[in-house]
Amino acid sequence: MPAAPDPPGQPGADESVDADRQAADPVARVLSEMRRSRPARLIRRFRHGSGGTSLIALDGQEVVLKAWPARSPIAMNLPMAFQWMQAMRAKGVTVPSVVEQDELDGQCYVTYERLPGRWPARVTKGLLGEMIGVVDLQRGAAPGGGHDWPQTLRAMLFEGDPLFSMPPAVLEAHPTGRVLLGLARTRLQDCDPALMTGGDIVHGDFAPENVLASRGHLSGVIDWEQCRAGDARLDLVGLLLDMELGAKARPAVSAQFRHTLHQRIPASLLALYIAIYAVRYAGWALGTEDEQGVLDLIDRLRGEPFDK
Repeated sequence: MPAAPDPPGQPGADESVDADRQAADPVARVLSEMRRSRPARLIRRFRHGSGGTSLIALDGQEVVLKAWPARSPIAMNLPMAFQWMQAMRAKGVTVPSVVEQDELDGQCYVTYERLPGRWPARVTKGLLGEMIGVVDLQRGAAPGGGHDWPQTLRAMLFEGDPLFSMPPAVLEAHPTGRVLLGLARTRLQDCDPALMTGGDIVHGDFAPENVLASRGHLSGVIDWEQCRAGDARLDLVGLLLDMELGAKARPAVSAQFRHTLHQRIPASLLALYIAIYAVRYAGWALGTEDEQGVLDLIDRLRGEPFDK
């Protein structure tokens, strides 16, 4: 990926475009403020990752910078996310360490250590097995107790979930979105709450773009800022949809993964989680150029077409 231009620290009258970009770009705003007191330089933006994930040189050290508006859902979730990231490190998962976390110019930012490896272009059978192994380590790993996962899912589908970008009102205003939301609500009602365990750590965006691989093996798992307590098997369903949408694995690997999910997740719960991810994907895809591809994928996984 080509390096993004380094945002100026003190924009002049002929730099209004850069100034406008900084105003809407948390990473650019944080870098601008950092430069007032210390050496800070943008090296490049990464193609994947939340919060404007960027590689920067800060005080002579290469670190990964992410930033969000200070009152945003992800920024509010960070204290808990850091706790659960530490819990996963204790389980032996390679999770980037926090180098620095603070707030500048109304933006919450985090700098992380840069882990070795790259995002895998394709998910091999071996790499998929290692990713499933991470989810296995998430099981029962949520610190504390009293996590009401059925209530979390209910609130997600009826009230919305800012971490998952799932606004029911927006979906209900779209004919297909309304069908998807109704299906997910029905499947939630029909699913036995006893199946919905809530003591796991849920990554929240578990996908090939959020893992790093080196020499064909998993070298790190990143982007934990959306994590929460719940049922980690939801991450497996999210991984399936992401792999299928981008054809990120050979057909035989995807087919084996689908078989694995049917073995690991009770049928009614698997149907519910697929419906929840259908709602989540529709929330960003409806009305965009990705809409048809997402709906075609949902049709395949559901086994029958949605009413249009």
